[in-house]
Amino acid sequence: MSRLLVAVLGFVWGLALTWVSLYVVNHVHWLVVQGHSSGCSDMEHCSPRIQTLLVLFGTLLWPSVGLATVNIVAFKRWSTRKWAFAFCFGSLFVVLFYLSGFIAPVFAAFKKAPIELALGAELGHHLGYPPGAERTRDATNQRNGKSGKTVLTDDAPLRLDIPSRP
Repeated sequence: MSRLLVAVLGFVWGLALTWVSLYVVNHVHWLVVQGHSSGCSDMEHCSPRIQTLLVLFGTLLWPSVGLATVNIVAFKRWSTRKWAFAFCFGSLFVVLFYLSGFIAPVFAAFKKAPIELALGAELGHHLGYPPGAERTRDATNQRNGKSGKTVLTDDAPLRLDIPSRP
């Protein structure tokens, strides 16, 4: 009876994680990401109904089944520390699975800053003086603001402010 209770608790925890993750996805104003897919984007109208239901239930129930399985296997076999690690890791994996498509554009900022910094340093090296400093008398080139460019990355298009010179 105890093993069944532990399995049910794992299943309920998986359902709760799924619900919270999907609630966050639907109620936070995320950055708009243009998809790379073409064709039909509505599963209900593009695939057979049984396939739609199987994919839907598989996507929504795999965390519950997975966490229930961890609880069944760990029950009276694993130490509390080992079980807690596996359960926390599984819970974190579930949350990242559901939020991955929405979190990826946020990481674009971590790509943008170093690229712009490197481009500014490269221009500073080429011109012979750092940004904000007076240019030397013998320098014929100077900084001339920034121009916007869009670079295609693996995640999404990335808008960069490229330092320019005349």
